[in-house]
Amino acid sequence: MFRHQDRRKRHYHTSPRRGTIIAYFLVLISVLTTGLITTIALTSGTEAQMAGMTLKRDRAFYAAEAGLQHAYWKMLQDNNWRTDGQNGHPTVLTGSINGANYSVTATGPWNADVLIISTGTLNDGSSTSMKITAACTPATTVSTITMGGDFTNNGNVTIDGNAVALGNIVTSGRLDDGTGTLMAAGTVTSNGNVNVASPPVAGYTGGSLPSIDVNALIASATTTINTTSAGSTGHGSNATLNQLDQTVNINLGQGGIVYFSGANGVDFKGNVSVTGYGTIIADGPITIHNGGSLGSANSLAQVNIVTKGDLNIHGYLGVVGSLYSYGSISKDGGLNVQGLITGLTTGTSNLDTNGNFTVTRGPPPAWDPRFDPSGLGTMHLKQVTGPIFQD
Repeated sequence: MFRHQDRRKRHYHTSPRRGTIIAYFLVLISVLTTGLITTIALTSGTEAQMAGMTLKRDRAFYAAEAGLQHAYWKMLQDNNWRTDGQNGHPTVLTGSINGANYSVTATGPWNADVLIISTGTLNDGSSTSMKITAACTPATTVSTITMGGDFTNNGNVTIDGNAVALGNIVTSGRLDDGTGTLMAAGTVTSNGNVNVASPPVAGYTGGSLPSIDVNALIASATTTINTTSAGSTGHGSNATLNQLDQTVNINLGQGGIVYFSGANGVDFKGNVSVTGYGTIIADGPITIHNGGSLGSANSLAQVNIVTKGDLNIHGYLGVVGSLYSYGSISKDGGLNVQGLITGLTTGTSNLDTNGNFTVTRGPPPAWDPRFDPSGLGTMHLKQVTGPIFQD
């Protein structure tokens, strides 16, 4: 009797516990379901936001890429184009595409690597931007010095770019060329202190001389001076502009050409003052004597010099321009050239230097076929920066 009642009591007391467990289980499922739904909602919102940000980034990137291609196209049309504010060029190239703007700079010296930086920015007020950096190299590199004969150096020479001789190169002084090297069709002999960016090259077969139409330049001369005319002042047969120890003024205007006719050439024995910019051409040799100068260390003359004879520098010659000689070029005075030096006669146009000498590669005049070297090389992507979000 008592055993039967105990069993009923135990059954009565255990049933509520089972109901409680079920209730707890249902609550737990509800909490987990709510959390899962919340997580899904948050994840969906984040993914939507990320998708929107990716779209903005892509639009900014494509705008920057469009600016990069625009600059590259302009340089293919004009290999001297830069955003340098010179010669009618802008300081920044701008444009817009598909609701985004691009701003591009293209910088670098003439006939050298060009660094292009293009930034694409959305114009929706979000300030989302992307920057792309690329580099272009010229398909043809123009040498700073190109001589039809030998290049012999016995002084202290600083060169920006390559030096090429269709004969031999011999250097006994100090030669510093941190951006180029020495290349000779014959031999290269380094007896002095030589610092070059890459090893010298002997037996070089890639050298060539430009074809300059001197007769066309003479026909275009804005001023002609006969150096053997009667009544001129000077010494010996070199008559005009041998104004002993006097200043000579040459006004080139804007791109003018002054032609000194006469096979005896011209001697500059005093200081030559050049105004404007342009070219000087002489039938015979040009000599700058000791104590004389054309340009100065503080004010380089903007002039190109062409002579059918020799160019002899005993005083000082400082020009923003290029030197051309069908004879040889010799110097034991000061020489500072921001342009090119070229000996135009194969086998006989030599360059012989003593003393200090600095030449920095720069563009030749437009009448030199090397002014616009053919084409650009491949454009190489260097870096992509971004995205920058400022919502």
